[in-house]
Amino acid sequence: MERLIERSGRSMDRLSGELEKLIAYTGEREIVEDEDVGQICTANVEDRVFDMITELSLGNTERAMRHYSDLLTLQEAPMKILALLRRSFNQLLLTKECVRQGMARNDAAKYIGVSPWAVPKLTEQAKHYTMESLQGYLSRCLFYDEGIKNGNLRDRMAVELLLTS
Repeated sequence: MERLIERSGRSMDRLSGELEKLIAYTGEREIVEDEDVGQICTANVEDRVFDMITELSLGNTERAMRHYSDLLTLQEAPMKILALLRRSFNQLLLTKECVRQGMARNDAAKYIGVSPWAVPKLTEQAKHYTMESLQGYLSRCLFYDEGIKNGNLRDRMAVELLLTS
């Protein structure tokens, strides 16, 4: 069930729809495997943003841009994507701080503001960034957000600049 919630989000309507797809896919089987969830359930926006950040951390700007293009195709608002990117970079920065302090998983989860099952995933991703690079991404997020709100920058271009800088 955790994998389903992680993949689809906490909306009851969305979970209901994803469960229906899983039931139809698994047929008479009594156990639904993680692989079933991965193959059938649609990734939520947060997962796609997480994938974008992973690609950035690995130096795969082109792949990060493809994820962004996919989100735009799904009609996700660039401002929403920018806000999710900012939140994710902030979570990674907090995760690095938790690791530096040697916090236990549950304490780190409270500090970061996530579920305990998300901490190992964030910890792994945070390894690919320095504190300075995360602070730089956060600064650029705020700079581009301000540029959009002041009318000096289009929202779509702002996210593209963030992903390519």
